[in-house]
Amino acid sequence: NDGGKSRIATMMFYLSDVSIGGATAFPGLKKAILPRKGSALYWINLQRNGTVHFQTLHAGCPVVIGSKWIANKWIRAIGQELRYPCSLNPSD
Repeated sequence: NDGGKSRIATMMFYLSDVSIGGATAFPGLKKAILPRKGSALYWINLQRNGTVHFQTLHAGCPVVIGSKWIANKWIRAIGQELRYPCSLNPSD
């Protein structure tokens, strides 16, 4: 228990184009998303039972040419009790 600081979801906004590199990689999904200015990604970080959604673990790949600017909006568990109810089922 982390006092409600867990991220339920993440919204990542790409603020710049990158010439080469800079993808956001999701190894568990076998996907890599290239940054494109004006686009955004949304993903769920926690399962409904409060455990980590391992398929959405991610990493930023190195930028080879250019620079990568992003902005993140993290949706935290605290205050979401009615919008995102928990589950007692371990597989949820």
